[in-house]
Order: sequence, then structure tokens, then C-alpha cells
Amino acid sequence: MNWLIKLTKKYPLHVDAGILIVGFTLGANFFLFIKITGLDDVGIVLSNRSSFHWSLPTIVGLVIGHGFAYIEFNILPEIAKQLSLWQLVFAKVGIYTLLITSSVFSVQLVVSLLFNGTPFNEAIDEIKTFIPSGMFLSLYIYLMLTGVALNFFRAMGNRFGHGIIIDYLRGKYREPMEEDRIFMFLDMNGSTTLAEQLGHIKYSRLLNKCFGLLSKLLAPYDAEVYQFVGDEAVITWKQQDLKNGKIPLYLFQAYEKLLLSHKEEFKEKFGVQPTFKASVNAGHVTVTEVGGFKKDLAYHGDVLNTAARILELCKKYKKSILVTDDYIENTGLSICKKHLTTIRLRGKNDEVAIFSY
Repeated sequence: MNWLIKLTKKYPLHVDAGILIVGFTLGANFFLFIKITGLDDVGIVLSNRSSFHWSLPTIVGLVIGHGFAYIEFNILPEIAKQLSLWQLVFAKVGIYTLLITSSVFSVQLVVSLLFNGTPFNEAIDEIKTFIPSGMFLSLYIYLMLTGVALNFFRAMGNRFGHGIIIDYLRGKYREPMEEDRIFMFLDMNGSTTLAEQLGHIKYSRLLNKCFGLLSKLLAPYDAEVYQFVGDEAVITWKQQDLKNGKIPLYLFQAYEKLLLSHKEEFKEKFGVQPTFKASVNAGHVTVTEVGGFKKDLAYHGDVLNTAARILELCKKYKKSILVTDDYIENTGLSICKKHLTTIRLRGKNDEVAIFSY
């Protein structure tokens, strides 16, 4: 199971596409199973059984799954920028209706011609009879609902991470358990001033743009988002899965470069160039499910408190990123570092050595 979780983290877009393709393929075959076994009273698969071939549901599922994936990743993101929420909903219904209808029509035609040897005119007549039938209506509704369910699962996976969803299903975090983790706190510089300057709506769009760019770096650097809180993002790694302890530092450097590469876009849309500061810490944390009706995954421990408080010192020492001695020791790093200070943070008894990188 661990290999599957690692795969979902490494290739999130491929996993998303796989969910749609496999989901529609299995769904189409399940629809056939319901019809043939008589689990509902709507009718048989086709009014003319001679035109049916066993490959039909599998091919239909594959075609629609690939179509949904292409639309979700390439077409809808561009359309969504120009439409309101309700306009986008109607656009989705129209696009998916066209996709399902054309896919069923095309696949049935090809299967009839190639596998059943049906003459072209007869194949067309069969399709003309099938498309307006109640059977097609039930198939259309079923496939649309399948799409809604799969996209909901994808949305939850993108919200929490597909690996986390798998762990939820396994019940891994029902009881508190300890893990060794690295945490990076990212915070936008001058956020209060920017919010006053831009206004809440435009400022929120700026944050969405920044965090959208950050999301593109998560998979390449084996990172997970723990949470977004206002203008702050908390990124985490399992220590045992991290092959190179410098990866959190590399991620921050890559993020700085990515923000700069969009300098013109930021200036044009917002009139500012956002920058971030960061702190990194490592150690033991407790992870568990919390909440009742609304469950969430929570990490508890001094590691997070320390990282959050060190973040406040970036401005004082005029550094973009600070790390702790625990992070350096726990990851076995021999990095070029500069010891800034050893301090006793608010609410802590032990002193913490802080380094810049």
C-alpha cells in the first residue's frame, strides 16, 4: 500500500487522470452488469441484442474517461477564468453531454462495423434508434453522476492529498500515532500592507495565484500541504521518505524563482511583486483525525510551535529562510549554514539554535 501512496504523491496529475479513466471504465461495466442481471427494470442493454458486443462498455468507459481528463485539465481551467460559477456549471453540463453522446455514438458505430460486421446503414439505423431511447437516457444520467462522484473524489484528494485519502480509508489515523516529520512555514511578506493596498478581493486573488504556483512544486519536491491559513502555507514531509534532507530548502529556492518568473503578470494584475519568508523545523509529531461531523487530519507537537515562532524572526534578522538545529541534525545535513543565535522562544524552557541558509 505504501508504494501506491508514494505514487499518488509523485504523479498527482497522472493519478487524477487515472481516477477518471479507471472510474468510468469500471462504471460502464457495472452499468452493463446491472442491466443484464436484471437488478433494475429499465430494460436490457440494447433493444437489438445482436448489435451488442462485450467490448462496448469497456471502450466507452475508456473513451469517456480520457475525454473527461482532457477537458478537466486543458479546457475547463481556461473557460473558468471567463465565466461565473453558474455559467461554468452549465458549460460543464453542455460539454459533458456532448462528450457522452458523441462517445457512445462513435464507439457503438465502430464496434458494430468492426466486431459485428454490421453494414454501415444498419449500424447507423441502430444508433438512431438507441440515442432517443429511455435506455440511453438512463445511461447518460448514470455516466453524468459517475463523473460528479469521480470529480468529488478528485477534489478531496487534491484538498487533502490522495495519499491522505488512502490512509483515511485504511483507518490509519483513527488512533493518534507518532511520525518524524519536517515542517516548513511559508508566509507572505508585508501581507497586512498588501491587503490594505489591494483590497480584500484583489488580495485574495493574489494569494490564490501565489499558492497556485506553490502547488506546482509540491510533486517535484515530494511535499504535501498540511494547511493554508490566511497568507500562510504549511508544507510537510515524512523524514523517512525524504532521500535528500536539502529538499525543503530547494523547494523554497524554486518557489522564489517561480514567483520572479511571473513578475510581469503580478505587476500587470496586482501592481506588486509578492515575496515570502520561511522557517523549517523537524522532529516527532502526533498525527490523528480530529473533529466530529467535519473531520480533519491534525499534527500536534512542539515542532510546529517552534517553526511558527521562528518565522517571526525572519524580519528581525532580515533573512528569507531560517532553520533549526533539530532540522539539521535530524536530516543529517552538512549544509553551508550560518549560526545566527540561540534563543529561548516564548513559552519554551529549552533554547533553540537558529541558522540561516
